[in-house]
Amino acid sequence: MGNEQRTFVINHIKRFPRYTSHYSRKANSQTKYLSSDSNIKIVYDLYKTTCKDEKKIPVKLSYYRYIFNSEFNLRFHRPHSVTCFRCDSHQNIIKYPNDDSKVSHSKVQVALHQKRFENAINMKKSDIEKYRLSTNTVVVCFDLQQSLPTPLLTTSKNKPMKMKNKISIWMKV
Repeated sequence: MGNEQRTFVINHIKRFPRYTSHYSRKANSQTKYLSSDSNIKIVYDLYKTTCKDEKKIPVKLSYYRYIFNSEFNLRFHRPHSVTCFRCDSHQNIIKYPNDDSKVSHSKVQVALHQKRFENAINMKKSDIEKYRLSTNTVVVCFDLQQSLPTPLLTTSKNKPMKMKNKISIWMKV
């Protein structure tokens, strides 16, 4: 394969928004997640459409998959822990800048949000410790990890449709 085709594949894969697991950032910081309603075949079909639009010859699926697996640490399935839409949105602005003022604002927002997240975790740990030490304290903890973003819409070719906003349905487990 030519270097130009390889570069085109890499640039195509880089176009997709990535999500970082919110709870396992430290343990698994290199792994990024693509939308769980996609897969390599859907992404490859989008690549072929892009090639057709730009009058380029597409590489074979096997080569596209090879580049996807060897050059990127990406996964399609839902991460074992939740991703944070707010962090992901700001990280995408930082990584793919259009406006310097938005980048600096997003950096501040990410740092602030992560600090709030760490404070919430510390408060939860503190509350649990208070519960252990006291007989008249009740602590209720829950995780909203079991949320279902809806609707999941697909086109007639089983390609996911992109929506600006999705509704989250909290599932009782």
